[in-house]
Order: sequence, then C-alpha cells, then structure tokens
Amino acid sequence: MSADAVDASSVDTAGPSCARATLARLLERAREFYFAPGPPMRLDILPVDAPQDAGRLQFGATLEWQAGDAAAPPALAAKLAATLELTTAGLRWLLAHPTAIDLRNPELGAACAGRLALRGAPLVAELWLQLLKRPTPADAAALALACAQAPVRPRAGDLEGGAEDADGANLERAVLQAIARRSPRRLRRAVALDRVDCRGLRAAVPAGGYSGGALAPAALVRAIDWPALPPQAFSGAQVWAGDGGPGVLTRLHCDAQTSLLAHLEGRKQVLLVSPRLRDMLYVVEAYNSFQPCRVDARRPDLARHPRFAQAEVAQLELAPGDLLVIPTGWFHCVWADEPVVSVSRFVRDALVAAALPAALAG
Repeated sequence: MSADAVDASSVDTAGPSCARATLARLLERAREFYFAPGPPMRLDILPVDAPQDAGRLQFGATLEWQAGDAAAPPALAAKLAATLELTTAGLRWLLAHPTAIDLRNPELGAACAGRLALRGAPLVAELWLQLLKRPTPADAAALALACAQAPVRPRAGDLEGGAEDADGANLERAVLQAIARRSPRRLRRAVALDRVDCRGLRAAVPAGGYSGGALAPAALVRAIDWPALPPQAFSGAQVWAGDGGPGVLTRLHCDAQTSLLAHLEGRKQVLLVSPRLRDMLYVVEAYNSFQPCRVDARRPDLARHPRFAQAEVAQLELAPGDLLVIPTGWFHCVWADEPVVSVSRFVRDALVAAALPAALAG
C-alpha cells in the first residue's frame, strides 16, 4: 500500500469519512488468499461520495494498491482493466458481508443507493470480489463432508440416463439416490418440454452473451416438473441462457448445495470432477456459496497447473429434456457451441435427509 495509506486497524470504518480505511481493510482481506491471475490486471476503485480516496489495484505477482486518481490513463489493455464505482456505504457492506458478496446482490445495490457501476472487463472486478468472499461455517462443513464421502468417479451408469427415470416417483427417488450416494446422475426425458416456453429468454441475454445465473421467471419455474421434494428444500431458480460459442460458459467450480440442472434448449457439454480430487484442481480458498478453481478445465495450462493432469474427469452432453443432478461439492464446468437454455435450482441436503435411507433401499 502507498505511504499515504492509513492504518486500518486504528480507524472507525463506520465514521463519516471512512472510504480510505475500509479500502485498507478490504485490501488486507483480499491479500489473505491472493493468487496471481496470470497476465497483469488493473481495477480502479472510485468511491463516488469520497473521490479523494480513489485508487488502483494492480494484480501481479502480488496485489498492490496505488492511491490517487482512479481516472489516470490505463497502462494495460482494456480487456484486462476495469473501473468500479460505488459508495462508501457499499464498501462497508462488502467488508461486513463476506458470505453474500455478489454484484447482483440487491443488498449491495441498496447500500450504494443506485450508485453502483462497473465499466471495462467484468472478470477483473469479479476477481477482486472473489478474493473478498468467505464461506459460512455450514457451507465450509458441507464441502468438507463431500470431500470425505464422495466417490472418486460417478457411479457406473448414472450418467447414461434412461426412460424409466422420467415418471414422477422414479424421478424423485433417482434424485434422492444421487444426493445420498453423492454421485452425479443424468435423467433423460425428465423435463416435459411441451409445457415450457423459452421464448424471449435468449433475447434478454446481456451483451456478454450469457445470462450467467439470472433470476428465472416464476412462470418458467412453474412449468418445469421438479422432483416432488419438500418445497422448503428448494432455493430460487436461475436461468443459464446464451448463444453458445468457443468459450467456457461456466468455469470449473463446486457448489455448497446439490444442484438440479433442467436443460431446455440446445446441447450443452458438462465436465464433472469429484470433490475427492480437489487437491488437483487449484481451488480458490476465498469463496462463499460456490468455490471456483484457477485451472481452466477445458484448456488447462499444465505448466501452471500440473496436478490437473492427474484428475479423473467425466464429460457428458445434455440434450433438451435432461435433468442433471450435481451433488454438493462436485466440480463442474459447462460450455456449448450452439444456443442453449437451462434452469437450475439448489436443494438443501439437510432438508431431504430424512428421505435418503428409503431412497437407497428402493
């Protein structure tokens, strides 16, 4: 940090002029699990109500803060630079809510009173925010349990699917079995496509080309025949829609809850890796509800991430009507070469635990 930075531990970050001190504490947190992202990156941070405290984060071999004018001429290519504008209250919110950090979180938007804006490369701001995240004890425990209990590879036949999985009772039992066995399962023809209307979803995809987990419309969620699990076991639903292309849509990561992915349009490729192999995946230790990996699973740089060469991966293709069960802790990444639409929901394992023994006996 520059010489004119303040000692964060000696400053009241709830005071009227606290942007600088809050930024100092955020920098300390980001450095705790910092990793060099590869090519240098730059993030200018502008507290709109305290512009004198603006500065620049430089992502290189170390994470460095340069106090001063955040509007200074950039030294990096535009794709590796970004500017984040927010309020001092927004900075304080980031400091106080490490388990909920997300630019889309309405609480962060409310803290910024509408004065939240990101210009430039989103991945640069996402990296900084990722470094600020911390899991809840429950989420950390869920991933640790998955690492201890999951098989090294999916159960034989569970990714093949079958017509017998499509009716309601069998569907519920198949999902519960996947959760209990901690092994992914693909269920063919589990989604009644004649009831689902995806018109307008891809038309609403942002300029980046992929919706990336946008909130799913209630009518779309109701049109999908989800397994008959307790309603309170489900979280909100997200849409994953886009035109496809050469890049990865969702990088390798794992979730702290079981995910049900209902695939509606196009063909989507999914790569799966067991939680037991997490030491080969270069996981990011700073996370909250999902834990990303530094390695690019589709095109790994084995010079930087050599252990990934030892990871056993499973790859499958989702067709319209498929339902993929991804148990807690299983790492997965997704890509597509054509327009696709999927909807996902999380299932809280603890809220279906009572039904798991019966599902295994069935």
